[in-house]
Amino acid sequence: MRKENPITAWLRMQTGLGSGLTPESLAQWQRERIRAVREYAGSHCRFYEKERDFTTPEDLREDPEAFLCVPPKEIARIITLRTSGSQGNPKRVFFTAEDLEATADFFTPGMALMTKPGQCVAVFMEGPGEYTIGGLLKKALAKNQVECQVHGLIRDFEAAGKAAGGADCLVGIPGQLLRLSRLRPDLRPGAVLLSGDYVPESVCRELKTVWETEVFHHWGMTETGYGGAVECGAHAGGHLRHGDLYLEIVDPKTGKPVPAGSYGELVLTTFARRGMPLIRYRTGDIGRLLTGPCGCGDLLPRLDKV
Repeated sequence: MRKENPITAWLRMQTGLGSGLTPESLAQWQRERIRAVREYAGSHCRFYEKERDFTTPEDLREDPEAFLCVPPKEIARIITLRTSGSQGNPKRVFFTAEDLEATADFFTPGMALMTKPGQCVAVFMEGPGEYTIGGLLKKALAKNQVECQVHGLIRDFEAAGKAAGGADCLVGIPGQLLRLSRLRPDLRPGAVLLSGDYVPESVCRELKTVWETEVFHHWGMTETGYGGAVECGAHAGGHLRHGDLYLEIVDPKTGKPVPAGSYGELVLTTFARRGMPLIRYRTGDIGRLLTGPCGCGDLLPRLDKV
């Protein structure tokens, strides 16, 4: 019997739907959570006191504190995002410790798609603090009995090559790992996870060829709490963090829903965040949802390449 996708198994427990988890039951469960987060945000923060069609990045720049639903002392991390070339206010995103622990919970089954107990992962992304991407991955992988070395963003490629030498899986930004592969073509990681930026197919092809490895995609953004969707070995779309996030696909010009299976702008609702929930947040990313069974057997909607 084929082993169930670990993200699907995790969702059965997280949603409480168990063996009754289907696309239809999940959609109903999510609708209830969306109603709940509208009530919560509407009564706990200034921005959502009145109902809005969308939330935009400009709203986060204009008055980020208006989104806060908890006292500032409960915020564990504030992330400031500056737009390249812009002199305006940066976006600021607030997280409680509970919000970030939820991301680590998603990373645990997500990383099980490409690693096994006893292996080692080298992370070439932000770290090593407890609530950085690297810190959350380290916490998540420990639950899978996988060692994690958080190197941080690559600034010294010679040092990065040494750090990658004994790793079974590398996690990093596409451009940085591509350069590392050209400098250290002798490396042989069993898997590579690309995240943190757009993932060109040309980069995937070169990494597969040079390192003779399997390449996985992850989509996420600061506003999702980092974790969003990750590919399994079937490489047929990213398995979504359905228990924490809801994605709509809309026409970027009109804001109206696009036909099923069509490309459009990803609109995000977070319904498991205490500190700073986002409701119908326009991400600016373009993608589409895939339905029908994945090669791994999962039946839930997946996110096609963004």
